[in-house]
Amino acid sequence: MAIKTFAVGEVLTASDTNTYLANSGLVYVSGSTFTAASNFEITGFVSDYHRYRVVISTRRVDVTGMGTFTATMRNGSTPITTGYYEGMAFASYLGTTGSQYTRNNGSDWIWGNSDSAAAMSVWTYDVFALSTNGMTFTGGGFSVGEAKGVSGGGTNNTTSAYDRVRIAFDYGTHTGRWTLYGYRQA
Repeated sequence: MAIKTFAVGEVLTASDTNTYLANSGLVYVSGSTFTAASNFEITGFVSDYHRYRVVISTRRVDVTGMGTFTATMRNGSTPITTGYYEGMAFASYLGTTGSQYTRNNGSDWIWGNSDSAAAMSVWTYDVFALSTNGMTFTGGGFSVGEAKGVSGGGTNNTTSAYDRVRIAFDYGTHTGRWTLYGYRQA
């Protein structure tokens, strides 16, 4: 797609909008902050998009230490508790590598962790999501408390309808922000 530079005072026409802005980039869908929370829900999965980007930044605030968080697809208040597969690997600052998180027909995915360190943990996932055909993701983040880069992916192969993902911390309370973007479709 061509890139056009618009001059100051130039009129942006419908033709320009359709040519230069259609099907390009990410669109903000939804997002929110959470404060001293043990869980929160990512909402906004709609039929307008098939691919999404989820960004979660978080810090543990109740005590010193780290907490892991899981992701569970939900249909309203009903959780989908089967069919989760995942493989996430790590590389540490010490040069070590290995398996970080795995699931084999589990009840959720492990999507990351949150530490009480000064820097927030940031986790980013690209998600392919159709409301009744499971969900597949790739991505990862940086485990601040362990100084490890983590990446991989996973899938849920059920045909259950869903409209949100619940993030739940295994212990402690956490503060941060989540944002859901949709990839424009042709």
